[in-house]
Amino acid sequence: TLDVASSVSGPSMQALFAGHTYINVHTANNGPGEIRGQVTDKFIREFDVALDTAQEMPTPVVNGASPSGAASVIVDAITGKLSVRGSYDDMTSDVVAAHIHGPATPGENAGVLVPLNVSGGTTGTFDTASSVSGPSMQALFAGHTYINVHTVNNGPGEIRGQVTDKFIREFDVALDTDQEMPAPVVDGAS
Repeated sequence: TLDVASSVSGPSMQALFAGHTYINVHTANNGPGEIRGQVTDKFIREFDVALDTAQEMPTPVVNGASPSGAASVIVDAITGKLSVRGSYDDMTSDVVAAHIHGPATPGENAGVLVPLNVSGGTTGTFDTASSVSGPSMQALFAGHTYINVHTVNNGPGEIRGQVTDKFIREFDVALDTDQEMPAPVVDGAS
């Protein structure tokens, strides 16, 4: 079992994300390495989204209410599979719709990319199991999308949150002798 907790930055992080790193296991019989595996990104991205009135354009009228929300967005960069789960609370009126919009940087408005299913009135949840591709996926990964929750009182949107990357990456590594340079002498071991 290999178990390591460490931090990387700068050129090492860039090499890790680019797939230019490997894990090498050394033994007494094979000092340069007996098994090796390239570190590859699983291509799953997770985003946390905090929704509030301050990000909304135009600024909504809330009359003393404190609308807020939170969401998790998970996307597979290979298949485009998209999962969104979120909640909202203390809205000024019933929620009528929620969407992912883009492409837009903070403070900009854009069209709907993905509709979200809404359940509840002034407190409730939203979700979807959908997919994205091409320019929509590029906008999502670039931080150029936002979730917008629309109410009866604030049709253009009452709370909004920019979809931003958590910068957590998960990698897969398959270790074997075939990747080792030079080829190790294993004398029948597997």
